[in-house]
Amino acid sequence: MMTNSFLVALALTVLALGGVLWSGITHRRQTHYALIAAMFAALGWAIWEAERIGAHLRFDGAAGVFHKIHFAAVAIDAVLVPLLIVSGVRLARLGTAEHRASHGKLAKIFVTMVVVTCALGTAMTVTAHPIDDSPAASEASGG
Repeated sequence: MMTNSFLVALALTVLALGGVLWSGITHRRQTHYALIAAMFAALGWAIWEAERIGAHLRFDGAAGVFHKIHFAAVAIDAVLVPLLIVSGVRLARLGTAEHRASHGKLAKIFVTMVVVTCALGTAMTVTAHPIDDSPAASEASGG
């Protein structure tokens, strides 16, 4: 039940994230900052689209397990974002090899977690069942 708008938002998020990595590795600071903003904008759109899709799905069985693990991964991502931002600001201000290494390690962890989170979200969605909102189903269930 993936929608075209979700797939576009997800593709833009992945492209922007790739650009963030490239611009960070190649030390293109202004481009890096712009791509970070673009990535979070695209990610926000992708999350909004995913919520719209998820509102029509029932997460039971395996989908329920993936759902719980996915949201734990989302929580880890949410904790990593401010840590990554703080380490990036420290790197921009101080620019030491130690700060660069620390920011790089956090970035690798964050990207890995984003990939894991996407995989879990995909598994959760693929294994979920559509909620039947039709009037006939409602009447059949006594609602």
